[in-house]
Amino acid sequence: MKKNKKSFTELIRSIKKIHTEVIELIGDNEKAAVNQAEGHMKKLEQEIAELRRRNAELKQLSETEDHIHFLQNFQSLCAAPEAGDLPRVTVNTDTSFEAVRKAVSELKDHIEDFCKVELVKITTTG
Repeated sequence: MKKNKKSFTELIRSIKKIHTEVIELIGDNEKAAVNQAEGHMKKLEQEIAELRRRNAELKQLSETEDHIHFLQNFQSLCAAPEAGDLPRVTVNTDTSFEAVRKAVSELKDHIEDFCKVELVKITTTG
């Protein structure tokens, strides 16, 4: 009885350890995704600020009556801003850990089946 109890306790401890590791992995991946998204947002906010500044300058330039000043500055303000690589952010929470879900489900089924078989063996021999 003591050996059986010890084996179950070790099995439960092992499962809890793996559970903790998987939860930590998910948390680490989430933090990395959030940090990446925040970086993209900061970059986009900077680009928006730059576009607003250029828009204000263009508006001011459009109101000038000095044609030479207009021609000298218009082209540089109308040039397309440097096109940075737009970030591609794909978040698919269902497939990220689908393999983990499947493995855990299969493990659970296997343990349940094993326990049923062993319980039948124990009860028939006892």
